[in-house]
Amino acid sequence: MMLKAMRKQEGFTLIELMIVVAIIGILAAIAIPNFIQYQMRSRTSEAKTNLSAIKTANLAFQAENRCYLSSLVPAVATPAAIPNNGALVAWPIAAAAASGVVQCFTPAGVAAQATGTFGDIGFVPAGAVRYQYSLQATAAATVAPGPVKGGATCVSPLAAGPGNAPTTGFLASSEGDLDGNGGAAGNAANGLFMVSDISNVTNCLNNVLAVLPGRQHVGPVLEIIRGARATLVSLTPHKGSLEDLFIREVKNKQPELREAV
Repeated sequence: MMLKAMRKQEGFTLIELMIVVAIIGILAAIAIPNFIQYQMRSRTSEAKTNLSAIKTANLAFQAENRCYLSSLVPAVATPAAIPNNGALVAWPIAAAAASGVVQCFTPAGVAAQATGTFGDIGFVPAGAVRYQYSLQATAAATVAPGPVKGGATCVSPLAAGPGNAPTTGFLASSEGDLDGNGGAAGNAANGLFMVSDISNVTNCLNNVLAVLPGRQHVGPVLEIIRGARATLVSLTPHKGSLEDLFIREVKNKQPELREAV
């Protein structure tokens, strides 16, 4: 009796298991790259938020000191290098501290130093950063409308600003390499945002994402699915409805996969 009962027990067939594997592969090939891309785009909010804060801080500095400041300590750009792959990098202590020198004009009205730290204008990011920031004051007023995508001022890297006052305009930039397909400042594959004293934050580069993890594996996934179909055909002398459904679903999903990537 027990032997008969065991024979009546049913489990998953090889075809059913292969269908499940194929569906999981298709969902992963579509969902994972799109999730990573969404995650990267959400990280660009740091650049926009910090640039807006830098603009507000430098405008307030100019209202009090009669000149705009350029970042020069510890370097023209902070951090010293663009964080690789969007890694979080601590904000340098030297950039956060005030330089403690006379800036813009002396009490007697003599032109003084117009360079310093981000701390001099009162800007310090809330935490570690994924972008590199630069602030360049200009002797001449900023030409309207300010940085625009494809425009002459929407470029990187920014040069050092004038050493002394007067300065009547400024540009600030944030440049990053969230997906690891860019590199040093000025690379066309980097993400670049800019702002000026007369404009809002502008996205200067398209920041085209590199081939994301998972996308380059879509072709191999399809090959695995085709191989699984061939194996099922060879192992199953009588092709039933489950196999027909499997083959039909795979064929239907191939255009959707290619369009998604």
